[in-house]
Amino acid sequence: MTASRQYPGVDFPAYLDSGRPDVPFWPPLPAGLSAVPDADTTPIPSSLPADTLRPRYVAELARVCARLLGSTVTAVRWPGGPWHGSCRLTLADGREVIASRRDVAGRARLEAFVLARLRAQGAPVPEPLAFNGLILIQSALPGRRLSDALQDGEPWQPLAAAVESLARVHRCADRAGLAAQVPVLGEHPDWLIALLDRPSVLGAWLGLSTPPLPAEPLFDLLQLVRPRFVKWDARPGNAMLDPDGRVAWFDWEHCGARDPLDDLVWLLCDESLPEGAEDTEDALIAEWLPVFAPERPAEEAHAYLRAQGVLHCCVRLGRLLDVRGEGDWETADRALDKPPGTCRRSVTRLCRRGARWADRNRWLAGLADWFEAVERRLLD
Repeated sequence: MTASRQYPGVDFPAYLDSGRPDVPFWPPLPAGLSAVPDADTTPIPSSLPADTLRPRYVAELARVCARLLGSTVTAVRWPGGPWHGSCRLTLADGREVIASRRDVAGRARLEAFVLARLRAQGAPVPEPLAFNGLILIQSALPGRRLSDALQDGEPWQPLAAAVESLARVHRCADRAGLAAQVPVLGEHPDWLIALLDRPSVLGAWLGLSTPPLPAEPLFDLLQLVRPRFVKWDARPGNAMLDPDGRVAWFDWEHCGARDPLDDLVWLLCDESLPEGAEDTEDALIAEWLPVFAPERPAEEAHAYLRAQGVLHCCVRLGRLLDVRGEGDWETADRALDKPPGTCRRSVTRLCRRGARWADRNRWLAGLADWFEAVERRLLD
């Protein structure tokens, strides 16, 4: 996703990586994961289908797989579209793997390192199979994307499984000591100030008056002091629901250390979550908040979750505006390769969740009516 075009001040990649596209260090890799021989004489496999998309790139990927995994590639699929950096490969020995080429080498190495450490602790993540300094090959997770499963008639059981699996990831990361081995995210005060400014920036762009927010108590509430390992972009689109109802997580290039409650925010405030089961949402929060924030008083944990969630909804709305660009919502649907009406539905979900969550936070309650006005303005 590129920087903002229509919504000044929102840069979604900077929100993901705190404005640092690369990581500030190169973590060590477990023995056996990285394999870069002195000379590569592996021939390009000839078993690829004739109509393969991006044939030269895929041929080179197949060559890497043949060298590192000892099996040729027989089929290639692009779950996120042919211009994304990851594709699903079927090997001649029957295995299915994901090959990823990240735009920044440091993030590829971070992902390989974290997957190896989490997998060793039994976390619900893919198995890293090989890494050559740029290309990461990992096992393919079974099932369907959680974001798709949530559109079914009873989405709340998969959501509960997703919360449980995130808590399990955090426990595994604690055992591995990962919090001290990954980048700290959003640690600079300017990052937090920019996040607190999201409602006013969005309101100004829409020509809507935004209620003033008490910046000092919100800054104090959201200030990062004790970072712990988080997936960070823990949205349902980055998780798989297997046939047994278990959830596993992929796409770890943006992980780091922040507040564990942020993972709950990314999950619960995503536009893929349907509206209409607020009681179930409240029950999940009541059950899991002490697990994700064991050292915070309950009132403070609730206040943090709701405040961060409201601001996150504003960022997600900004991302949709960036995708829409100078077109309409149908343009955005086509850009995201989504069915017609998806982006309009996403706007409704984000605005209504933002209003509901704002109403649960004494410092943000004034935004409840404002979100309703945002929804009307965006969908008129």
